[in-house]
Amino acid sequence: EKAKPGYGLYDRALGSMYITGIWEALDRMENK
Repeated sequence: EKAKPGYGLYDRALGSMYITGIWEALDRMENK
């Protein structure tokens, strides 16, 4: 990966938060 130092970690953190948010939203939709 060609990127700035620390960029990968930051990107991964944002990605995991994004995915977690989607899963929580799906959970709420199914549990109506």
